[in-house]
Amino acid sequence: MIDWLQTVFSILLVVLPAYTANGMALILGGGKPLDKGRKMRDGRRIFGEGKTVRGTILGILSGILASLGLSLGFLHVYGGLRGFIVGSAASLGAIGGDLLGSFAKRRFNIPRGHPVPFLDQLDFICMALLAAYLVNLQLKATVFTPLAVLIILAVTPFAHIAGNFIVYKAGKKRHPW
Repeated sequence: MIDWLQTVFSILLVVLPAYTANGMALILGGGKPLDKGRKMRDGRRIFGEGKTVRGTILGILSGILASLGLSLGFLHVYGGLRGFIVGSAASLGAIGGDLLGSFAKRRFNIPRGHPVPFLDQLDFICMALLAAYLVNLQLKATVFTPLAVLIILAVTPFAHIAGNFIVYKAGKKRHPW
C-alpha cells in the first residue's frame, strides 16, 4: 500500500528546494560570470555568460531557505533537521546540475539561450534527486519511492517550461524556453 503522505513529503523535499534554487538563480543572477571568462582547451567558455557568481550563490541560498521553511512548516513531523539537510542537498544538486548542463552545452558548441530539449528541463532535477537521495541514505529523513521519483521526473519538464514562460513574460529571459 502506498503511503501518500510520505510520497508527497518526498516529492516536496526535492522539488521545493530544487525548483526554488534553479528559478532564483535566474531571477536574482547577473553580474560576474562564474567561470570568469575562462575557456577550456576546446576554446569554449566553461559555463558561459549566463552562469554568474551571484546567481549561483543566491540560487543555492534560496533553495536552502525553501528547505528550511519546509522543515519548519507543516512537514516538520516528517523531516525536521534531517529533512532540512536533505532538502539543502537538493538545492545544491539543482545548481550543480544546471551548471553541468551548461558545461555540456558549451562542449557541444550550443550558443547561450538555445534550447536542448530534455537536457534543459531535467539536468537540474536529476542532480537534485541524486544529491538528496545520497544524503538521505545516511540521514533517513524520508523514503524515495519509485513513484515519487517518477512523479518528479514527469512533472518537471512541464513545470520548467511554464516557469520559463512566466519569467520570459516578466522580462527576465530573452527566450521563452
